[in-house]
Amino acid sequence: MAENLVQEAGAASEEKLDGKAQLAQYLAEQPQSRRTFDKVMKALEMGGLALIAGYLAWAIYVSINWSVPQNIVAVWFAFPVSVVILLVLVGVHAAGLGAFPPTALLSSMQGLVTGSKAVTTGVGFTATVLLAAVFWGAFAWGTWTEN
Repeated sequence: MAENLVQEAGAASEEKLDGKAQLAQYLAEQPQSRRTFDKVMKALEMGGLALIAGYLAWAIYVSINWSVPQNIVAVWFAFPVSVVILLVLVGVHAAGLGAFPPTALLSSMQGLVTGSKAVTTGVGFTATVLLAAVFWGAFAWGTWTEN
C-alpha cells in the first residue's frame, strides 16, 4: 500500500513536470511577439495577485476597525470581485497565447490545450468570471447602498 502511494506521488510529480515542460516547449515554438505577450501578462497577473493581497488587507482592516458595520459586509462581498481581475487576466492570457492554462502552475494540474480550443476556453473562462463578478458585485452594491 505504501508503495502505491509513493508511485502515485511520483506519477503526479512527473505529470507536473510534463505540464511545465509542455508549456515551455509550446512557448519556445512561438514567435517573439507571443513570448513578449506572455511575459507582459505574467507581470500583470503578479499585479493582480498584489491587488488581491492589498484588498484582503483592507478588508481585514475595515473588519477590525468596525466603524460602519454595513461597510464590513459590502467589503467582504466585493472581495471576490478583486479576485476576478486576476482571473480575467488569466483568461485573456490564455486567449492571446493560444494555450490553456497559460501558467506553469495551472498547467501542472491539467493537460495543456493549444490552438483554437485554448482560445475558446480562454474567452469562455473570461466570460464566466465576469458573470461571477457581476453576481458578487451586485451583492456588494446592494449591501453598500441599502439605507
